[in-house]
Amino acid sequence: MYTTQCKRKYLQIAGQIKQEIFCGNLQENTPLPTIRKYAIDCQVSISTVSKALQFLERQGIIYARRTTGYYVVPHIYEKKKELAMSLIEDLVTAVRILGYTEEDLLLFVKEYKKDVGK
Repeated sequence: MYTTQCKRKYLQIAGQIKQEIFCGNLQENTPLPTIRKYAIDCQVSISTVSKALQFLERQGIIYARRTTGYYVVPHIYEKKKELAMSLIEDLVTAVRILGYTEEDLLLFVKEYKKDVGK
């Protein structure tokens, strides 16, 4: 039970940091707040924050500089597009497995947008 909660927490923190980066609040090559600050702000352990940052580093969203902390990678907007394209590829694959076509998917997206707009 503890590991499941911890896993969810580090992924939540990684998601929050990723959102800050992709929304433009953290720019390319700028330092992220310290691990200690994230731990205090998120009310989690330093190891949970470290795990979140390592996860983002493996995704190529941030990089570490020894003794100075973590930074947003250069060309983050290209990385953002790359991640979006990967999500689209996964979605298209999943829709095909369900027996639908890309055209069906586009219709689903239009329907979704219409429903969300209400």
